[in-house]
Amino acid sequence: MKFTTTLLAFIFIIACTSQNLLNDQPAASGQDNSRTSIDWSGEYKGILPCTNCEGVFARLKLNSDNSYRLILRYFGKTDSLFTADGIAEWMRDGNRITIGNFSFRVGEGRLTLLPSELSEAPASELTHALVKVSPDDITDKYWRLVRIGSIDIKTLTMGSERFSEPHIILHSYDKRLIGSNSCNRISGRFEIGEGNSLKIKQIASTMMECQGNMIQNLFNSSLKNIVRYETDGKILTLYNNIMEELKFEQVSDEKL
Repeated sequence: MKFTTTLLAFIFIIACTSQNLLNDQPAASGQDNSRTSIDWSGEYKGILPCTNCEGVFARLKLNSDNSYRLILRYFGKTDSLFTADGIAEWMRDGNRITIGNFSFRVGEGRLTLLPSELSEAPASELTHALVKVSPDDITDKYWRLVRIGSIDIKTLTMGSERFSEPHIILHSYDKRLIGSNSCNRISGRFEIGEGNSLKIKQIASTMMECQGNMIQNLFNSSLKNIVRYETDGKILTLYNNIMEELKFEQVSDEKL
């Protein structure tokens, strides 16, 4: 009986040690790999393949403690977003990582999708990837309008059931703007150029009547004349051709 207990304890220790080696240790002591030599934490975006839809737009926030938030939008199936939080698991070689149902090869500024968790497919066959983006990237975020020039939008809309929250979202995958002007849904196209230049065009909106709403026409006309932007990642300021400011604040991912 004592021998059996000792044997079971030994097997348990070996199993735990093997698991730690699989998830936490590089292939060889002192050997550099992606986990130890690359600044891999940050935000990534890209389009991944889908077996029963037109593709999956993925936005990933990967933190240095291996925690992550993965946001997915399935093209051709639904406009809803799917959000998953979890802990990423590194494979034994330190060059590959599993995030939810996806596995990636970790490279400088990019996570390249692997066909399966243990795949050793050559790099030439790996074509789908998430690319690291700047913290100052303004796309795929919910920007809530707080001010147009000297007009405080929060004061005008606070507590009123007649107003929806005025906001914009700039979708990177199709260069489409969507949002609300506080009365009607708005849509359009945008182009981001060098030097933080920004053009918004083809703006359209639904035609619901909102009596007493002064924001919608002001917001629509101001968006048509935007020429550039500034941001610190949390606050977005748009400037039109007469240097009038439209100021927005970023809202949590749940609003997307």
